[in-house]
Amino acid sequence: MPATSPLCTRGTACGDGLGVCTVPLRCLRGDRCTAAVRLGTDKRHITVGAPADRALCPTCERAVADVLRQVPQLYVDLEQAMPNRVTVNGGGKTTARTGSPLLTNGRALHLQETVHQLLTAWEDIVRDTAGLSMVLRRDQDPWERSFRRPVAGRETQRAAELLGFYLTAWLVHAPVEYAITATTADPDDPRAEPTDEPQYVVQAGWQAASALLDWRGRVRSALGQTRAVVQRDEPCMWCEVRAVTETAGDDVVRCENCQHTWTRDQYAALVRGFEPYLRKLAKTTKGTPKP
Repeated sequence: MPATSPLCTRGTACGDGLGVCTVPLRCLRGDRCTAAVRLGTDKRHITVGAPADRALCPTCERAVADVLRQVPQLYVDLEQAMPNRVTVNGGGKTTARTGSPLLTNGRALHLQETVHQLLTAWEDIVRDTAGLSMVLRRDQDPWERSFRRPVAGRETQRAAELLGFYLTAWLVHAPVEYAITATTADPDDPRAEPTDEPQYVVQAGWQAASALLDWRGRVRSALGQTRAVVQRDEPCMWCEVRAVTETAGDDVVRCENCQHTWTRDQYAALVRGFEPYLRKLAKTTKGTPKP
């Protein structure tokens, strides 16, 4: 059974009058949860996070682990999105990545800086919590000069590897305060301005992990890699959770909860064979089919 809140803010007005909340805990990513479910009637419904024993549901935790493994490649993809600067030397051409934010892809540069600051800050926090040796970084502003960007890439990769190894310790970490600087402005935020003044962030581990999941979505959008993902109405016939998705262009249907996969033809045949069972199951599992 999913965990329940130990105390309810309604006090004795809640549940059995003892102030113990009987509402199951849900993934705190809410409608952004990877295995989000829909609750309500045909006329009115809401999308909520999947049942969870911790701040993030198991599906979102697995998604965080996947993103940490993908960070190095996504970082390189952002670097490849930078425009080239071509100089001519004695009849030959030399191609180099531009270093100034004014002469480069501002969105890609901002996304690189964002993930570098997020992961290296939390690497230091988790290292301190786990009693590990700290990382000595000689330059805290790797975005001012182009030759520092590869160093920032290696730091980001190492941070992703450590957080993946200490994933649970990261996800359950209590809120902490740390400082960031907006060396590059977010092109998607008209109010954002670069500043060397530190901005203090108070963040729990699960919130940082959730921000990382959002970061991957922004990277894919910036690189033109976003593909439509449709969640099917019927629950998974293996784990009975409504988390079966289809991604445009893929020949694979996947359950995001148990990670079971089928080809589209296999799944279509199975759904036809299990249709009466799935209709009955949909009435008793988490959420209700979309109207």
